[in-house]
Amino acid sequence: MTSDAAKRAANVGIVRLLAAFAALSVLLLLALAIVPTRSHFTEWRAAQQRYNQLARRSGAPPIELRIRQILRPSLDVVDRCGSCHLGAAGVAPVEGDRLFAAHPPVAHDPTVFGCTVCHGGQGRATTQRDAHGDVPHWDEPLIPRPHFEAGCGVCHSHLQLPDGELAAQGRALFATRGCDRCHAVDGHDGDHKLDLSRVGLRGYDRDWYRAHLQAAELASGPRWTLAPMLAVAADGPAFAAYLQTLVGAPRLMAGKMLADRLGCRGCHRINGVGGDDGPDLSDLGGRRVSEIDWSRVRGAHTLESWLHDLLTDPSRLNLQSRMPRPDVSAEEIDVLSTYLLSLRTREIPVAYWPRDRVRGMRLAERESAVEGPALFATFCSGCHGPEGLGRSILGGGGVRVPAVGGAAFLAIAPDKFIVRTVAEGRPNQRMPAWGSSDGGLGAPEIASVVQYLRTLESAPPSLPQVMADEPDLPAGKAVFADQCAACHGSRGEGSAIAPPLAAADNLVRASVQSLYATLIHGVEDTAMGSFRTLEAGALRAVIGAVQALPPVPQRREGWLPTPGQPQRGQILFAERCRSCHGADAAGVRAPAIEDTHFLTMASDGFLTASIVRRHDRDRAPLRLMPEQVADVVAYLRSRAPSGT
Repeated sequence: MTSDAAKRAANVGIVRLLAAFAALSVLLLLALAIVPTRSHFTEWRAAQQRYNQLARRSGAPPIELRIRQILRPSLDVVDRCGSCHLGAAGVAPVEGDRLFAAHPPVAHDPTVFGCTVCHGGQGRATTQRDAHGDVPHWDEPLIPRPHFEAGCGVCHSHLQLPDGELAAQGRALFATRGCDRCHAVDGHDGDHKLDLSRVGLRGYDRDWYRAHLQAAELASGPRWTLAPMLAVAADGPAFAAYLQTLVGAPRLMAGKMLADRLGCRGCHRINGVGGDDGPDLSDLGGRRVSEIDWSRVRGAHTLESWLHDLLTDPSRLNLQSRMPRPDVSAEEIDVLSTYLLSLRTREIPVAYWPRDRVRGMRLAERESAVEGPALFATFCSGCHGPEGLGRSILGGGGVRVPAVGGAAFLAIAPDKFIVRTVAEGRPNQRMPAWGSSDGGLGAPEIASVVQYLRTLESAPPSLPQVMADEPDLPAGKAVFADQCAACHGSRGEGSAIAPPLAAADNLVRASVQSLYATLIHGVEDTAMGSFRTLEAGALRAVIGAVQALPPVPQRREGWLPTPGQPQRGQILFAERCRSCHGADAAGVRAPAIEDTHFLTMASDGFLTASIVRRHDRDRAPLRLMPEQVADVVAYLRSRAPSGT
């Protein structure tokens, strides 16, 4: 290449390089011009300009256009939400846009604590979409509007629950006794009244009810014209239970009480308390959207939609789910979702803990009431049903959970059997060992549950009621044939499983009082359970029939049950029992009674009474002969560990 050609090539390169520098310079100038222009047209600036326009119309002073930030390092809060939500930033409210309305009155000043600590969202963001968390890879989106109260439950995680029935009575009394004439609750007519919306948190004079009653007696002014409507001192506990629910978050409290009534903790742990059959729910509200399988969810891909479908039909979302379909209405699903969204294991400095959190996490106080009915609802009703009448936990063909509150079970189950079953559970079954779990029940609480179950038994006729009429012997013989002959024989002669009722010399007869006591209370450690469900006339008739039994050539003294044959019992169990009770320790439509742990707790008397007095799937009596019952019991006992 000649020198001239080389020079021309070099000149061309320089020209191109200068052109490139010129183009880059223009791009730099454009970028420098765009950056301030872009910041000038931001959402937050437009919102503040809109505020100033409305402020000028109303005569309010304008504000400086700037990012408004709340910094709270101790709570890991950096919030710029107030740049648009000016009311939450402490700016004077103006009408015309809800962004500029005053923040509703709350216990915590949003200008101090910020917004995201309660509402979720991305506090550092300065655009609506980013700030609300509706973006990929952000795991704490804004809590949906209907469920804002869920934010309260993040810190107030251990709100104490009163007895639900008492609280409902108190709510009704509050309305019917005219309390709303002087007091406001949850924002209803609160401008000129004493607001009780948060009295359950801040506390109150526990002697208020007596003071109100005394004032009613002495009152003459208009303030106390309704005080006499309080009237009944016995209503005090109901009012106290209702006031305990007033924490400034009615939806949250309603959802928490509903979850307690549904027995969710029977399968799920919440804040360390509950069963282990289902997943731990303590951080359900903080679950990442990216971790959820959305293939079966009908609504939007939000945690709220997923919860709605889960509470409507759990098995549709997960074909392997063993969770029964909750018996709840659409409104109840709504408040229950608020509570579940509040379950977030967020780290909160101890200095900010409210009293309920301290009581729950440091003093280990129960969130629910500790009386028997409340404990049963919290820990047992989810499987056994709200009244203990049993339920199917896998639809119509699923495992039938025992009706521990039913008359048939309570008539034959001794207290010590129920206590041990609750305490030790059923290994390999869904019944947890509540007495050994760190999230379970203590011995006094288990005793309270058993006492509650006993209250579900119908009150028996009294002895005077039974003795009021003469016995109807034909009717008594019919009752004896239906209820007694299967064990004691058609003539009271006794059998392999029950002693004779007629004395050989027929000289000494049991008194009416002793027969009544036996029929009402049963005989401990035997197959003789209670027959307290019989009416007074039937009891009198069967007592008369027993007293009229003819003598038999066998004395009651020294009677012992006849040992059964396990081999024959195994055949009978396979033919008559296994279709419901399942093979080995796998119950199908009835409990798994071949389970070795169950057999260590169940006495021969309980097993015998269960066979004789329980029914098959069609509600027909099993009608085994006494010797056959003894054989089945012998087979079951052979399945138990030695020494039991």
